[in-house]
Amino acid sequence: MPTATRPEVQEGYFPHWKLNRTGVIMPEERLPWGQTIVSGLQHGVAMAGGTAAALAAPMPRPPKHPGMVAKLMDAPALARNVRLIHTLHSIKISDG
Repeated sequence: MPTATRPEVQEGYFPHWKLNRTGVIMPEERLPWGQTIVSGLQHGVAMAGGTAAALAAPMPRPPKHPGMVAKLMDAPALARNVRLIHTLHSIKISDG
């Protein structure tokens, strides 16, 4: 079975994309190195900020009373929820 090869991707371990300096950058193209580095730095700052925000968010506290844990783990309520989820998954949606 013949395989299609793209001219911009060379054989080897690392692919080589076609350089595009203007317009929309398609998946088989790449930015110049300067723009790539700036974009990578911006991505790192955004991810670090998101991580800091997630770590600073208040964590849910466990219930203070042991009876509340038993109520949350109530077997009949759990069985009802499982049946409800099973029912929702089995509903067929018509194409209308």
